[in-house]
Formats: sequence, structure tokens, C-alpha cells
Amino acid sequence: MSWEYDLLYPYWQLYDMNATVDALHADAHPWAKREPRAFFRGATTGGEFKKHNWRKLSRPRLVRACQHHAHLCDAGLTNYVQIHAGVEDEMRVELGSWKKTPMDECSKWV
Repeated sequence: MSWEYDLLYPYWQLYDMNATVDALHADAHPWAKREPRAFFRGATTGGEFKKHNWRKLSRPRLVRACQHHAHLCDAGLTNYVQIHAGVEDEMRVELGSWKKTPMDECSKWV
């Protein structure tokens, strides 16, 4: 099994939390007023980020794709972890660095 790529999918243990967030913020972000774009914020987990492979891993690829297709998606890395020496600076220059998004803001995307 290769850990070079990860799949982004709803995590089953977050279902209760998602229901709570939806209930709390349904009025703040009604479905009809949500932005029709995919949304992702997360850390550089899901692989071992080395100089020769980090551009092939799914999260950097997602962030780069969203940089070129901002009308379809909004993705950003909030924390750089599991990274070999000398790679983080290169990644930050290419991909940027995002603050964590508050839970009430996450509910405004479809």
C-alpha cells in the first residue's frame, strides 16, 4: 500500500459534530445562500513531504488546483507538519499559509 496519495472524504466520526455545526449555523448560512464552491482547510498530513515528492501529494495538488480555479474551489493549508528539512519554506512560497477557518464560516460553502 502506498501512502503517497490520500483521499479526501467525510470522516465518519465527525458526523455528530457536522450535525451540531449545521444546526447552529443553519440560520447564519441558509443553503440557498451558500457559495457553490468546494472548500478545504487542513494540515499537510497524509504523506511524507520530501523535496522530490511533495508536489505529487494530494493536498498540495488540491491547493494548486484551487489557486487556478478559484471559482470552483477554495483550499488552503493551515499547518505544515510531516515535512522533511528544507521543504516547508518552498511549500509556503508556492502554496501560501492560511489561518484556521472558524466553524461558523465553514458552513457557508456547499
